[in-house]
Amino acid sequence: MLSMAETVLVTGGTGFVGGWCAVELLKRGYTVRATVRSLAKEKAQRTHVGAAAGSTERLSVTVADLTHDDGWDAAIEGCDCVSLDDHRLCRSATLMDCRRDCFVGWVWVRRRVASLSAAHRVSRGVLIGGGLFFSIVLASSPGGLLAGCSGSRREGPPAASATSGADFAGLVDIGGDRLLYLECRGTGSPTVVLVSGLDAAADLWNRDEQPAPKVFPQVAEFTRVCAYDRPGTPYGEGLPGRSDPVSQPTTTQDAVTDLHALLHAAKIPGPYVLVGHSYGGLITRLYASTYPDEVSGMVLVDILSDGLQDAMTPGQWETWRKVNARQAKDIAEYPDLEQIDFDVSLEQVRVAAPIRPMPLLVLSADVLYGPTLPALIERGELPPDTPLDFGYMIDRANQTAQANLAKLVPGAKHITDTHSGHNMMIDQPQLVTDAIREVVDAVRNGDSALSEAPQLAP
Repeated sequence: MLSMAETVLVTGGTGFVGGWCAVELLKRGYTVRATVRSLAKEKAQRTHVGAAAGSTERLSVTVADLTHDDGWDAAIEGCDCVSLDDHRLCRSATLMDCRRDCFVGWVWVRRRVASLSAAHRVSRGVLIGGGLFFSIVLASSPGGLLAGCSGSRREGPPAASATSGADFAGLVDIGGDRLLYLECRGTGSPTVVLVSGLDAAADLWNRDEQPAPKVFPQVAEFTRVCAYDRPGTPYGEGLPGRSDPVSQPTTTQDAVTDLHALLHAAKIPGPYVLVGHSYGGLITRLYASTYPDEVSGMVLVDILSDGLQDAMTPGQWETWRKVNARQAKDIAEYPDLEQIDFDVSLEQVRVAAPIRPMPLLVLSADVLYGPTLPALIERGELPPDTPLDFGYMIDRANQTAQANLAKLVPGAKHITDTHSGHNMMIDQPQLVTDAIREVVDAVRNGDSALSEAPQLAP
C-alpha cells in the first residue's frame, strides 16, 4: 500500500478529471505532482486545487506533454505512482475507439516508467480518463484511484470485463508480468477471434481509413468477436504497440502460448472460430492442433503455410526469407518490432497433430505478385538483388500451397475467385465477413464440414 507520504504523478493536471484526482489525493494526505503543458497554467491550477483541497502545500507542478518526449524523466523521477489522464489521446468519435486510443497513451507511459532508473521506484499506475473515459477503469471514485495506485499491480480494466458482452478494449494480464491488448464487441457464440498477420495489430480489421463495410464491426452484428495485439505490432502511424514487448524474433508456438493465455485470462468462453490472416494463419492452425477442443471452425485468409516452403527449392526459399525479413531501418525505428523465425515456425506447424474435422474455409488472393514485384524493387521496398521474376515464382508456389490448405480437413471450402490482393480484409471486407458468417452458421448448426466430403472408393 502507498503510505500517505508518497508521491503520485497526475498527468493532465489542469483537466477536469486530473484536477479532481489531485484534489482528492491531497485531501487524503498524499503528495501530488501535476503535469501541465505550460507553466502559464500553474497559477490557475493552484487556485483551483487549493480552493477545493484547502491547501497546495503538497502540490507541485511540472511541464510535460503526452504528445512530446521532453520533461517526462524529470516529471516521473521520485514518484511512486502514475495516474494517466489526457483526453487528447482520444482521436476517435466512438467510445470503443476512444478507449483504444487512450490505451496507446497508457502503454507509452508504462514503457517510459519502466525505462527509468530503479531508484525512481515507480512501479504502479492507474489509467483514468477525461470525458468519455470514465468507464474504463476503477477511477469512478477517489477510492478507485487510490486502489489503483496502492496495489502491487493495477493497470487497465479488470480482465473479467471482456466476458460481459459489452464492448471491451483494454490490457489483459496474461501472467508473467505481461499485458496484452484485447478488443471485443458483439454478443453470441461462437466467439470469433481475429488473428492478424506479421507486425499487424488488432486494428487491421477495423482501421479508421478503411472504407465501410469493415470486418470487425460487421462480425459483431451476428456474434461476439475479439481481436488482439501480439507483442511488437505497432498501432497507428509511428505509435508503439499496445501489448508489452518481448525479445524478438518469436515463433508460432510463442504466439499460440500467448493467445491461449490471453483467451483464458480474459475468460472468453470457447470453442472459438479462429480467423487467421497471413502469418496469423500459422497461429490459428497450430492453436487448433494444440487445443483441439477449443476450436470449432476456422477461416484462413490468404495465409502463410508450410506448403509454401515445400513448393520452393532451398535457394528460392532463402530468397523468400530475405525478401520478407524486417529491414534494419524498421527495427531501428521500433526495436520491439515483431520478427519471426520462419524456419522454426513452419516446422512447428508441419509436425503438429492433424486438425480435427471442422468447418474450414480458405480464401486465397488472386492478384498476383509477379507483375508488381519489379516496381517494389525499384522503389527500394525490397532488396535490390531480388530477381525480377521472383514474384512469379512466389505465385506458382503459393497456388500449390493454398490448394493444399483446403485438404487439411474433409469438406473444406476453397474460394480462389476473390478479386483481392493479400490484405483481403481491406480489399474485400464483405467477402471475408461472409466467409466468417458461413463458418459461424455451420458451427451453430453442429456441422463438422462446410460441404459433403467425397466418398472413398471401396
